[in-house]
Amino acid sequence: MRTNLDLIMITGDLTDSPTVEAVEEVLPHIKTINSPWYMAFGNHDISISGWLTKKRYIEILNQNNPNFNFDNSYYTFIPKKGFKFIVLDPIIDTKVTGNGIIPDEQMQWLDNEIEQSNNDAIMIFMHTPVKEPFKSPGHRLLNADELVKLIKKHNKPIAIFTGHYHASKISSEDNILYVCSPALVTYPNAFRLINVKNGKDTITYELTFIETTKKEIQNKAKLKLFAAQTYAGTDQDKNAIYTLKK
Repeated sequence: MRTNLDLIMITGDLTDSPTVEAVEEVLPHIKTINSPWYMAFGNHDISISGWLTKKRYIEILNQNNPNFNFDNSYYTFIPKKGFKFIVLDPIIDTKVTGNGIIPDEQMQWLDNEIEQSNNDAIMIFMHTPVKEPFKSPGHRLLNADELVKLIKKHNKPIAIFTGHYHASKISSEDNILYVCSPALVTYPNAFRLINVKNGKDTITYELTFIETTKKEIQNKAKLKLFAAQTYAGTDQDKNAIYTLKK
């Protein structure tokens, strides 16, 4: 395991089944990571039946991750000077759905967090993409337009990192970078390495696409998909450098 990473961010769905047992099964593997790690809630992390609520999940994370000391499912922290990480929670836990929504209270909190941040490289992490890598009415963020409007009004360079669709897609618009990352458990069985440089007038994001070395597993996963290329993305969706202006 690499030891030179500042931190690792999991953008949801740490497990497929929302049970305490499933979380406890994966924790010993994650504890082998030598870098601080954090996570955003995914729709597969929460059970509406009450077996694994957000409150219970937060308790488990607080007990098993020395770097996770938050009380809410959405939170912010400063990993180092000049960088601000904001983790949002769009997961609906009142009914079974793959859709997400950012509640009004959380929107107001986000508005304040962005307003208070000056000259930082602001990075937002959440499970549900703001910009869909492909159309999926049952998985989209229901108030994505409202979220984009809120972010744009601050006129600051902001990068948004998401998962959920298991697809690789990168785009930028109005000084906002949208990065949707693939999953390790489905093709293309990959993750992203992200290097960020906060300069005087610009913030530069270097995104590197890293596939699993388990090629047999990757090949089997590819056969299960009808449109494998849609999930893998183009070359520009894999490795790219984007510069946002301050």
